[in-house]
Amino acid sequence: YTFNRLVDDVNRMIEIAPHEIQLELLKLLPGTYFRNCSNMLGIKFSPQPPYEVLETKSISYKELYKCKVLSKIIEYWYNEPQWRDTFKAIVTTTNNFLEELLNELSATQFLETLHSFESKSLLLYDFCKRFYPHHLNLLTLNWVKCGLSLKKEPAQNVMHWNIKDKDQIFNPIFEELERNNSYYYFDCDGYRYWFTYNKCIDRNRPIRSCREENYKKL
Repeated sequence: YTFNRLVDDVNRMIEIAPHEIQLELLKLLPGTYFRNCSNMLGIKFSPQPPYEVLETKSISYKELYKCKVLSKIIEYWYNEPQWRDTFKAIVTTTNNFLEELLNELSATQFLETLHSFESKSLLLYDFCKRFYPHHLNLLTLNWVKCGLSLKKEPAQNVMHWNIKDKDQIFNPIFEELERNNSYYYFDCDGYRYWFTYNKCIDRNRPIRSCREENYKKL
């Protein structure tokens, strides 16, 4: 089993879209077949718990390190429900996206660094900004829906709508009697997306969204 086969399999699994993907290195626990036959099978493993495989005849030490990075990528952006659909859409419509993201992050301290929900979201945005800018609108939409800061770069093109703008910009989700609402909109790909925030319900996350005439609750 080679590293390239693993990446192909993960791409295929993302396309199939299971609820969760778990990717971990094999542990050679004492008394198991792989531990007892490790020399014959050409498997090198750590002598310290949890006895992870370090290298095989088919996968090098460097490639196994990248496997760990791949596992963290899956955990951050596929197993995370708020990013899964967006990440899946990007991976399944962009040739070699997963491979390029993996190569980029393997050359950094990604594996050794803990990221907050916002910082890992920024990490994906920054990667696409440099290499796949045509995905930025999709990332911005998801950024807003996740309730992330409208003051950060991914939301730089999200505009605030004020009551004084009503004669120039029609707001399809404006509620005149609701004083606790605020409204934002974002233009992309020929559509205008609207978002309603309500400070009494949730100060950070929009409570409703609308694309043209299609109104829905988030």
